[in-house]
Amino acid sequence: MADDPVSGRLYRMDIPLPTGVRAAVLEGRRARPRWHMAAPAVIAMAMPALLLVAVVATLAVELTGSRPGTTPPPASGPAEPGVQPRFFVDPSTAGQSNRLQGVGWDGVRLGDTLTLPLGFDAAIAPDGSKLLYQTGDIVDATGRRVGAVDLQRSVAIFHWADDSVNACQVVTSTAPDQPGWALLYGPPERPATIEVFPGATTPHILVCSASQHRAVIDIRGNTPHVEAWDLSARSLIRRLDSNIGVYSPNGLWVAGGALTYFSDGAVPGAPVVVTSVDTGQPVATLKTAFAGGFSYDGTRLVLSSWTRRDASDARLEILDWRAGVVTWTTENAARVSGNALGLPGTGDFVMNLVDPSGQPRTELPGVLIVRSDGTVTSVAGVGMLSQHPSLVNQALTRCSDRCG
Repeated sequence: MADDPVSGRLYRMDIPLPTGVRAAVLEGRRARPRWHMAAPAVIAMAMPALLLVAVVATLAVELTGSRPGTTPPPASGPAEPGVQPRFFVDPSTAGQSNRLQGVGWDGVRLGDTLTLPLGFDAAIAPDGSKLLYQTGDIVDATGRRVGAVDLQRSVAIFHWADDSVNACQVVTSTAPDQPGWALLYGPPERPATIEVFPGATTPHILVCSASQHRAVIDIRGNTPHVEAWDLSARSLIRRLDSNIGVYSPNGLWVAGGALTYFSDGAVPGAPVVVTSVDTGQPVATLKTAFAGGFSYDGTRLVLSSWTRRDASDARLEILDWRAGVVTWTTENAARVSGNALGLPGTGDFVMNLVDPSGQPRTELPGVLIVRSDGTVTSVAGVGMLSQHPSLVNQALTRCSDRCG
């Protein structure tokens, strides 16, 4: 799976981070009551109740923060009941294959393996219940086709939301007066338009959160920056610097520090600062390290720290950043290969641990589940973790000279 943004292939969209440590980055519409009125007399008798309903509805709007004159985009209902949350690994220990094996968050393998068509990639819903193939087909965890999107002709970027039901999409804009790209949100097959971004350079999706009704979009090109959008009100929340750091999957926080670069490597050169996306203000200053990703509930943060320029002494830890408590750390020098993935709604992670040079080592557990309380479960006899909520159609994605 190519990480080169101009490789010309469909590829998994990872947030590129130095030293190989990469981040795991990133509700339904209220039904309107329908009143059946049989006669004027019935209406008159019902007026007090209707007035009470109107008052309650007004209070509900104020409490939920919905804005007058806006219509929330369509959304699917809750995830299908009875589907056990899972992540996917490559069942082959010999190297990358086009097969996926589901594993429960208790470390137990689930069902048969899936075979990926056309290539070795898919956008996998955070709870593992659905996958978008490069063909545009959406399948459930057993491989049964349950839907499709036009990935080949119009959808440049697809990103599952944190509820594993809805999704954000960047598509080519067909509006004659607004050429560019449109951000969509909702059920994959019937999303609503949130905003149109003019210009040739494709925006990239960093966060798509149904729980917080927001998306975080990386706007590249001549003036690169990041925008946080309210998906319900279809309005801009805040504009942020494009190099600020890694975002929590709920879009509420961003963590970033700084690296000091040398000709033969780099080391963390500043404390990690957690900033509120809503206010743009720092809310916590942590140790000098590199931020590698938030948990889905935003409470835990993976940090990597090292002092040697080749990062050969790198250590990983998971921090409850609000309390300042380390809940887990590696005993041996190690880094995360690929992504540290979270279990939606929790502070749990699953990750591949490898030698800082990138090579597996027998004393490292390989695929490791780390729970929010620090307890761990190792998944033996499998290859690399293979999961990400995004898929980029490079055939449609365009980049200017200053994509960065």
